[in-house]
Amino acid sequence: MKTNEEILQDIQQTLNILDEVEEYQSTLNDQLSLQDMKLSDLRHLIEFNNLNAASSCSVIKEIKNVLNTRRIIKDNMDLLKVYQMHISKLNNSSNRKMLLSELFKKQKTIDNATYYNRVYSAEEFDKFLGKKVKEDEQTDGGILPEEKTESGTSYVVDSE
Repeated sequence: MKTNEEILQDIQQTLNILDEVEEYQSTLNDQLSLQDMKLSDLRHLIEFNNLNAASSCSVIKEIKNVLNTRRIIKDNMDLLKVYQMHISKLNNSSNRKMLLSELFKKQKTIDNATYYNRVYSAEEFDKFLGKKVKEDEQTDGGILPEEKTESGTSYVVDSE
């Protein structure tokens, strides 16, 4: 059997954890803003400087790191939004299981999220990444999609 002091200590620990979650949640907008400012700085670095291959690679690695951090922040925001929507239900023990279920469901959605390009096609991304386009994606006569250049239209042909 627990003493009154132990019960109060358990409640205090629970409240401290809830306070920590809320404090963390209150920092997320500033953290996201910081990552967005970093991306802006990196875009301006690219825009206003002539980068060689090594520096381009370094900048791209930093952009990837910033984007990964930004994604974690946005996922945390999404998860905590579900928590905020259901926090009032913590008073009822049966609702706590439902809240936990909603949080796990949101986490599963986050884990299975897929990004769909807004402008660029998958083939254009593959080209940026130096990937070969599959034969079934090729156009007339095995020639890959055309590429516009200053000197006119050129075609990228699979050399292997």
